[in-house]
Amino acid sequence: MRSCLVSAEYKKYTPTSDDPKLESDNIKILTNAGINLAQKSGRYQESITYYDRALAVNATYVPALYNKAVSLDKIGNHEEEAQALFDKAKELDPNYKTDFIVTAASVRIRSLFNLLLLFY
Repeated sequence: MRSCLVSAEYKKYTPTSDDPKLESDNIKILTNAGINLAQKSGRYQESITYYDRALAVNATYVPALYNKAVSLDKIGNHEEEAQALFDKAKELDPNYKTDFIVTAASVRIRSLFNLLLLFY
C-alpha cells in the first residue's frame, strides 16, 4: 500500500510571500503551504494556488487533490469540482483519509439541497 502521508518536517511550514521555498517544485512544501493557509488562517482561496502548483508537478498527488477539494468546499459554489477531486483522490488512494466518505457525502448533500432551493 502506497502512503500519501506528508512528513513531519513539512507539517509546520507556513508560507510567507518572500519565501524562496515556495519557488520550488517540492509538492510536499507547496501542499503544506496550502494546508496551513487554509487551516490556520481560513485563506481557502489562496491555498488553492499552492495545491494547483503541486498538482502541476504531480497531478496524482492525493494530499493536494484532497485538500484542494476541501478548500473548494469551504469557499462554496464549487460542489461539482470539489466532488470530482474527492472522487479522484479516493480512486487513487482509498485509504488516504477515513473521512473521505463523510466529506464527499456532505458535498453531494449540499449540492442537492442547493438544487432543491432553486425549485422552491
